[in-house]
Amino acid sequence: MISIETIHWHTLAPKFLDSSSRVLDLGANCGLFAHAITERTGCRCVALEPSPEPFRAIPPSDRIRTIQAAVGGKSGTTGFHVDLDNELASALAEDAEADVQVKIVTLPDLLRDLRWPYIDLLKVDIEGAEIEMLQACSDQFLSERIRQISIEFHDFCGITPPVAVREAIGRLHSIGFEGIRMSRVGHQDTWLINRKMLPISKAELLYHRIVTRNWFGVKRVAARFFQRRFN
Repeated sequence: MISIETIHWHTLAPKFLDSSSRVLDLGANCGLFAHAITERTGCRCVALEPSPEPFRAIPPSDRIRTIQAAVGGKSGTTGFHVDLDNELASALAEDAEADVQVKIVTLPDLLRDLRWPYIDLLKVDIEGAEIEMLQACSDQFLSERIRQISIEFHDFCGITPPVAVREAIGRLHSIGFEGIRMSRVGHQDTWLINRKMLPISKAELLYHRIVTRNWFGVKRVAARFFQRRFN
């Protein structure tokens, strides 16, 4: 019954995606996930990345539209810190700590601009801004316009308080999402599926929580062991 996959550290259910699907990649970095998901499912993807160098490094594709912008709790412009030592650690910043100014947009405003009625898959890796992004969305927007979410919460590294992550996930559960934490530490890889919009049974969800999650964990541990053993 393994119907979920992990693609570049983000778990999702590809069986609900096809060539007509709309995928939104927030925090696309160099486009590895965007290219992988379009090749895997044939979908079309809009990839947002605010950091200049990773954005310029996204390879062109006729199935991927790129936008240099951040997503957060407000629309406008904001400061952005570029980490030259670790591009993955670049993030929104106060103006005093900012290296550049970038466009920022809320998720509802972004969907309005894209003229999308809904999102088939929302992939989120925005270095701690995910809490404000969700807070800027109404319950109705989240429950009626997003089918599944693969999100990296940043409680595992100290950026986001664990209580804020628990509250965000609790809210999503209360409006119809079912979630599974796939990562061992914190909520680094969390998959959420909207049962109001997608046909997935309680039995399948239970299987993924008990069997699939542990099997994925065993594979990750084995991969790390062999990498250390033979490198």
